[in-house]
Amino acid sequence: YTGSPQIDGTTSIAPIPLLTAAQEPAAADPEGNAPVTISGWGDRNAQSGSTVGSILGGGPTSDYPRDLQVATTRVFRRSTCATAFTGTGANVNERVICAGEPQGGIDSCQGDSGGPLTADAGGTVVLAGIVSLGVGCAQPNRPGLYTRVAETSVQQFIRAASNIPEPLTRTPPTPTPVADTARPTMRLASRRCTATRCVTRVTVRDASPSAGIRSISATLRSTVRGRTVTKRVRARVTKSGRGTIVTSGLVRRRAYTLTLRATDRVDNVQRRASRYVLRPGR
Repeated sequence: YTGSPQIDGTTSIAPIPLLTAAQEPAAADPEGNAPVTISGWGDRNAQSGSTVGSILGGGPTSDYPRDLQVATTRVFRRSTCATAFTGTGANVNERVICAGEPQGGIDSCQGDSGGPLTADAGGTVVLAGIVSLGVGCAQPNRPGLYTRVAETSVQQFIRAASNIPEPLTRTPPTPTPVADTARPTMRLASRRCTATRCVTRVTVRDASPSAGIRSISATLRSTVRGRTVTKRVRARVTKSGRGTIVTSGLVRRRAYTLTLRATDRVDNVQRRASRYVLRPGR
């Protein structure tokens, strides 16, 4: 259980049935108490034992069937399994799946070695383990020990022995960000005026994907005795598009035109400026 498996089956976790080059190794990795299925033509008699041994040969009381035998059992948690095999010589490590019944009665046995332990993976029966070792057969609290096919070194061995290359690591394509090409639009949220001061609030919308709103340019225009006066005023705007424009020092009952135009953070400019008439003191 500590060495590397060999193609000729000379180590304790071998034999492993090899794939053809056209096949791709697939493995389930069931966890504790998960249902699994064992099958084979091994000995059907329960066998006692105190030390671990390969499930290869038979004994004088062997009962080998003519038909394939199938049984369903469950995976033992690795910690529980390790405790059960204390003092037997078994090294229950990451390369091992333990499967059986706490009360015994269902197990692989001599003659089943190299056979499959399978599990359901989304409706597909997939190889999870390979019959390897045990202490007797079908004994209480002594589950069978199976090579864990999902373990990295076992997967690598199967690939190497079957001349199957490692799967290509596929890097998903980096999604191309969608550019913000839409021009922002504006609507009036509120307009409040006193005798000499007006507060105008607007909402600027930028179609998705939006980089956010950068600024609002604002000018205030009035005409007195045929002379037009235009000045820039400050406009505050949040990234989400809430704008506030405060104009003060106004003349009561005089008409002013407030012209606004928004720009987003990738320099898309509002197509048509928004114009609002302010009449302080009314």
